[in-house]
Amino acid sequence: MIDISNYSEQELRALNKKIVARIRHLHESKTQGVMLKFNIGEAVTFNHNGETHFGILTRFNKKSVTVIADDGVKWTIDPSFLSRVNHQSYREKDVTPKAKVIGINSRSEFTHKPVSRNAPCPCGSGKKYKRCCA
Repeated sequence: MIDISNYSEQELRALNKKIVARIRHLHESKTQGVMLKFNIGEAVTFNHNGETHFGILTRFNKKSVTVIADDGVKWTIDPSFLSRVNHQSYREKDVTPKAKVIGINSRSEFTHKPVSRNAPCPCGSGKKYKRCCA
């Protein structure tokens, strides 16, 4: 245990910065560990306000992941809220995985040429690629 009663204000501020940096590092490490369980293009599910959403994982961000839901909505989610989905769940739900729509194959690579930044986004949102999934 650290006795901080004898520390000056400057020393306490320095200690606080170190503690905050360490907590951020631990959180990022945990998040990265969870992200490694998933692959780009993988079918995932998550709950929001009691409603289950299905979608395709499209991007790893620094602390979160981007998922394009089957209704076309783009979600930025903490990866700890995601669950892997098998394709049987899609058949039961009668929804075509977005991976087929946006051209992602089973090896998580795009099957078409790279999209230019000003072209419409392949996720189907109607936005420019640079404003959507870039």
